[in-house]
Amino acid sequence: MHFVEVRSKMATSISDNDVSPESYIIPTKSTFDFKPITRTDVAFEIMNKMSFNKATGLDAISSKIVKVFAAVIAPTLTCIFNKVIKTGTFLYDWKMVTPLHNRGSKCDSDSYQLISILPVISKIFERI
Repeated sequence: MHFVEVRSKMATSISDNDVSPESYIIPTKSTFDFKPITRTDVAFEIMNKMSFNKATGLDAISSKIVKVFAAVIAPTLTCIFNKVIKTGTFLYDWKMVTPLHNRGSKCDSDSYQLISILPVISKIFERI
């Protein structure tokens, strides 16, 4: 009952006017921007944070290969990662979601769980 009374009191204290809701929004001059990823960011992620036991994706590139050739591929990956951020386009092949039968009838969609199959390159990008 308390909240009904509070609402009634608040409703009577609000005047009827034609104020637009937008008039309460205070414009700001701030912008949202990503800073570009550097080669150092990519190389550090590969060399220091990526483990060898990551599963390969559909591209069959192992984390061990990526780690061994980190210095060679870091500049190219940096360009690709920055392009992905700039365009807002995540490569379709970098994330594949597939249903995995869990239990029950194979005809029942509730018998499946979705799993993501990520290539090692995608895992690096998502961590940066």
